[in-house]
Amino acid sequence: MNASQRPGIEADPLDFCKPTRWKVFGRAAPVIVAVLLSGCGLLPPESYVIHVDSLTVTSVATVEAVQVTAHGTASRDGCGGLHRVERRSVGDTVTRRFVGERQRASGVDCTLRPVPLVFAETVSVAAGRTVRYRVQQPSGPPLLRDLIGR
Repeated sequence: MNASQRPGIEADPLDFCKPTRWKVFGRAAPVIVAVLLSGCGLLPPESYVIHVDSLTVTSVATVEAVQVTAHGTASRDGCGGLHRVERRSVGDTVTRRFVGERQRASGVDCTLRPVPLVFAETVSVAAGRTVRYRVQQPSGPPLLRDLIGR
């Protein structure tokens, strides 16, 4: 029994600050909703930067171009893969960032096997010029490779 229910005693003015079941439920509701939505696959997938292990460069039939192939692991557990490649060029430097996407819904079929990253693109390099190919990594320094035009 609280003070407002006892005869002859005034109610505590701070009584409204004491948590009630509804206040506790109100605080827990966002967490409960997030858990339910993630199980239904309604939350957006999780994005992450993919680590690139190496770059290979091969000449193509065109004299002023080379093919650059990025190798790495797009997902270690089979629940994700390459979603997009962010491209930026400033001067003689081309920068790439490989972004993966992992599904957060329960019930997603994961292979539990690594998903390889093999991405190839043709880069124009004028004869006698050098283009720096830069790959942003999730941590640490970027992976760099100089492309020399022939």
